[in-house]
Amino acid sequence: MPAVRGAALAAAVAVLAGCGGGGGTPPAGSGLASAPPIGRATCQDWIRSSPAVQQRTLEKIRQFVGGEITGRGAQGHGATLSDDDAGRLFHSQCSRPYAKSFLLYKLYTHAAAFIGR
Repeated sequence: MPAVRGAALAAAVAVLAGCGGGGGTPPAGSGLASAPPIGRATCQDWIRSSPAVQQRTLEKIRQFVGGEITGRGAQGHGATLSDDDAGRLFHSQCSRPYAKSFLLYKLYTHAAAFIGR
């Protein structure tokens, strides 16, 4: 399982390196039909998504981040936020105009490192 997480992290870093580019703006009111891959979900996706898709995105991020941690001298689970706390975090941070390309999992993991359980 650690190899899978390592590969997922490497893929997320590769996606992060490619984020921030421009691109056209979809029509107002368009949203995601399903939760995006957690390594690519941005604040723009969050704002445009329905509450149901936002909830699925929260669940996917929590499951990934809160997964089992194993290794030499380390064992346990990753720090997570409650869905309410994560939702408030995304709503407040993603409402800022400069945040549209911010990756949700990055916001989540940084917050969870300080206040997570």
